[in-house]
Amino acid sequence: MKAGAGSGSPLDEWSLLFHRGQVRSSGATMLWNRAMAELTGPRTELARELVGVVEYRVDGEVQHAGVDDFLAGVGMPTEAGFFDRAAFSDTATMRGTSAVAGEVLSRTRVGCGLVAVTTQFTEGISGEDLAQPPAKHAAAVEVTHVPDIELRPAQPEDTRVGRAGNGAYVAPAIDGLEF
Repeated sequence: MKAGAGSGSPLDEWSLLFHRGQVRSSGATMLWNRAMAELTGPRTELARELVGVVEYRVDGEVQHAGVDDFLAGVGMPTEAGFFDRAAFSDTATMRGTSAVAGEVLSRTRVGCGLVAVTTQFTEGISGEDLAQPPAKHAAAVEVTHVPDIELRPAQPEDTRVGRAGNGAYVAPAIDGLEF
């Protein structure tokens, strides 16, 4: 057993230098890189076994599933299908526009992890092919007929210098109503 902080032991000196940033730990990085080279190279199956089962919780209960089951087919080829028809108008659905026309798959191991992406697409669609959100029906408003009203030019209130209204804008007036 080595003495603790302040003892002057080699471990104490090294930890002080490491704390100051004068020494960097490269051993762990080198070891990790070698392990990754093995797991992504000649021992790929070992990596698959190490991360082949996913543990997750449902309502607090621990569940286990294989990676493929857990990913539910993401990154794997699928049978031809349809997008959610609720996103398309009835006419577009009847024309088959909601059908999956193709897909691009990507499944790549990154270290011991996995990145899986499935991008599905349809034929070109227009805005009319998309379902419109349900219209909110407003209460009917009765509009009464407004008679044509003749406008007359505005008259200045007072044309004498120094009085209010001299040169000031006066709103136009409608016969029978003053604005």
